Amino acid sequence: MKLVKQIIGKEIQFGGQEHEGWLPPNASLPKATSVEKTKIDIRIIEEGGYILEWQSQSGSKVGDTWHESVEEAEKQAKNQFGAEGWEGEDNKENA
Repeated sequence: MKLVKQIIGKEIQFGGQEHEGWLPPNASLPKATSVEKTKIDIRIIEEGGYILEWQSQSGSKVGDTWHESVEEAEKQAKNQFGAEGWEGEDNKENA
């Protein structure tokens, strides 16, 4: 695996979504999902394509997606997390 780019400590918010969808007549409206403000670390790793991986610094949230190019991974990170200002790591190797 080769670390290509990263952002450490991006402040984001999970949750806060209002209910969407059908409810039966006279049903009470569910509360919005709980809000969790946290910092995440975002990395783009080269391995048979490009993996966009992210993890909250608390370890409670984690995920990844696979992309054919660095540009696609960056676009996903921007759309999902508002990620910009990448730190280049082109010469670092990770196990």
